[in-house]
Amino acid sequence: MIALVAAFAPLFAAPAVGTAHKATTLQTAPSAVASSAGPIEWHADKMRMESRAHHVFLDGDVHISRAGLLILGERAVADLVAQEAAPAQSATGAAAKKTRPDPVAIPGLGEQVQRFVIDGAVHVEKGARRADGDHAVYDAPAQTLTLSGAARKSAELPEGSPQPVLRDEKETLSGETILMHLDSDEVEVAQPHLTLLRSQAPGAAGSAPAVPARVEARTLLIDQEKHVMRFRDQVVLHRGDLTVTGPRMIARSSGDGEIDVLEMNGGVQLRRGERRATGRNAVYDAKKRTVVLTGEPRLYDRGDEMTAERIEMSLDTDEVWGDRVHAHMHADAHQGETMPAPKAGTAGANAKGTTPTSSGGAK
Repeated sequence: MIALVAAFAPLFAAPAVGTAHKATTLQTAPSAVASSAGPIEWHADKMRMESRAHHVFLDGDVHISRAGLLILGERAVADLVAQEAAPAQSATGAAAKKTRPDPVAIPGLGEQVQRFVIDGAVHVEKGARRADGDHAVYDAPAQTLTLSGAARKSAELPEGSPQPVLRDEKETLSGETILMHLDSDEVEVAQPHLTLLRSQAPGAAGSAPAVPARVEARTLLIDQEKHVMRFRDQVVLHRGDLTVTGPRMIARSSGDGEIDVLEMNGGVQLRRGERRATGRNAVYDAKKRTVVLTGEPRLYDRGDEMTAERIEMSLDTDEVWGDRVHAHMHADAHQGETMPAPKAGTAGANAKGTTPTSSGGAK
């Protein structure tokens, strides 16, 4: 990639229409945020500048890069603003209020980069993350990128997606909008849909089928530093015929990048086949493929009702284990069912277990 720094002054002094440029580098102003982010560099087949309107139009094979961030698209518009002297601020005011970072300055030109609007087959790369959509807004001073629109078919997305998609190591996430904080690696997603690959691993005996788990919610915040995802509002976990709902959930990942545990709390409802369960909290273990209910959990199955301090359900079988169990059961409703061996380490009685065919649960 070639940087044409020397071409800045004449181009802005006498803007030309339809001028083609392969690359341009925008050096940053000497501010704390800008200097840590480094210069912005763009590449495009064609570039048109409007100095009075403070716009730069890029068209064809657009590349925008800055400090490990790469944005690709078919066309883009750079919004520029005139540099203004920063007003003096008292020490009290500076301590009381955090100001917005300055736009990224272009030295000697009296212009600053405010944002880029990118359209058409947008592809974003930052570290191990890959994101795709149809429209993106890159806010240079705030160091955020908002992605929206459908993701087109590609080698990494064979079927495409009606929503933007973010791939972070081994997980796939889509949503109505994806907001990436480029200075902290945090991500905010509206109407998120997450697919968990860990749950597709075969069982210990190799006989369990591959069943993906999916998570939906209204909002999602990814905290990369703490290796957690925080889902809020109308959270729904799907796995086969299992559905777990609740107001909020935390997904925790291990060192290998895969999500191992989903912790849902605030009042949980679970449904699987003819079974229904409630509790204040639920923990889904993707490795063991179990769900554990706590907080006055209750299990309902064809007229039976069981309460316990802790209820654990296997997702590969229909086995259920409970600690300090109290149950009301109708024996005539379970003729021909078999009782499994007690689970090792269970403090209470094995409350109930059935064969997969007798309860209608997922195999």
